[in-house]
Amino acid sequence: MAFVFCPNDTSESPNLIVCFQCVSVEKGQDIAYLVRCNVQTEEFIAISPESILNLLRDRYGYNEAGHTDQRRQRPRWPFPGTAELWIPNEQGEEQCVLARALNLNPDGVGILIDSEVTPGAKLSIAIHQPEVTFYGQATVRHCRAIEQGYHAGLSFVYD
Repeated sequence: MAFVFCPNDTSESPNLIVCFQCVSVEKGQDIAYLVRCNVQTEEFIAISPESILNLLRDRYGYNEAGHTDQRRQRPRWPFPGTAELWIPNEQGEEQCVLARALNLNPDGVGILIDSEVTPGAKLSIAIHQPEVTFYGQATVRHCRAIEQGYHAGLSFVYD
């Protein structure tokens, strides 16, 4: 997924982000699907252990010292925000789905989503905040039905 900043957009929002998703439809031929996201942001940053650690340190004073939860390697921090997921189907096409980010750590993000996602599926993700959008790849670790929809845990995939 590639993001393009459009400063000369004619809409009311001068910082409208246009997202392009390219999928192969025939041998060697790509089609760009345009999605207008209405996300206002100043910067796009690739998801990396360093970028997430820096965000959590700046916002919350993130520190792993004293972490005692034996179920997790790293503590989670509450992290409300919008997550945009590009989920592949059996035909190799991707569907854009919005989710709500619930918590975050350098290894992944917990989300609330309306529809079930398959554990083990690899997907593209963008986490939108007012000042920045983080983008990258993630793998679905778990997904379970809850009263509000589905709670899923995504593990970031680092190159």
